[in-house]
Amino acid sequence: MGGPEIGPLTEPARASLGATGRKRPLMPARPAGKAYAGYRRGDHLSPEPTVETATFEEFLTERFSRPG
Repeated sequence: MGGPEIGPLTEPARASLGATGRKRPLMPARPAGKAYAGYRRGDHLSPEPTVETATFEEFLTERFSRPG
C-alpha cells in the first residue's frame, strides 16, 4: 500500500463509510499471526516516496461526489 500519507487502518474505513453515507460501528481488533505482526511493524509500507499525490480522502471525494 503506497500513498502520500501513513495512518491507522481505521482512518480509510471511517472515510469510506462517510463518503458513501453509511454509518457502521468500527470494532477494535488486533488480528493474530505473523502477517499481521508485519502490518503492525509497517512492513507493508512503501519505503520510497510514492508517485501518487492524491490522498485516500481526495480519491473518495472525487469518486463519490454527486454532480450538481
